[in-house]
Amino acid sequence: MSDVSRRTFIGTTLAMTTLAAADYRIVDSHVHTWKHDPEFPFAPGANVPTRDAAPETLLAIRNHIAGRHQEFRRIVGARAVRQLFGELQGERLARVPKGFCAQHPAADLLRFKQLFLYVELPPDLATSPALYGEILKRFRAMRPFLAFLTAPPKGRRSDVTQFVTKLSHSRHKIGGD
Repeated sequence: MSDVSRRTFIGTTLAMTTLAAADYRIVDSHVHTWKHDPEFPFAPGANVPTRDAAPETLLAIRNHIAGRHQEFRRIVGARAVRQLFGELQGERLARVPKGFCAQHPAADLLRFKQLFLYVELPPDLATSPALYGEILKRFRAMRPFLAFLTAPPKGRRSDVTQFVTKLSHSRHKIGGD
């Protein structure tokens, strides 16, 4: 069996999903705070941001987590999230960031420079009819995580939050689910 890169796997998966279910939308489940890094260049033709994400963006996310850390812990500790993704992942700082108390109850969460849920699935799943259901299970498990991270400050609802909320209340049966 040959090695398949993540980019090839995702591209093939999306192409197969699009062809199999042309009337469904493909949702990018990422919440990004980005930094231009030559080691990880943007794909050719991508809509590359003109500048790095503002430090204020990460600070706003950290403040949101600090203020609602118990809710965030429930989300990332949910049985479905643990079973499908394992632990919360991402690069971390050695110490709690400046401006936050080292004894804060969410100090371990505030050290994250990135927050993501990640899992590698077996390559043979890519050609299996079960692929769509497996991806769908993971999207559903990630919904609360994405809704939390994209929730705007002061209770305002962003377009992303409204979309995630609408998606979570959808009664549509998708795929073989």
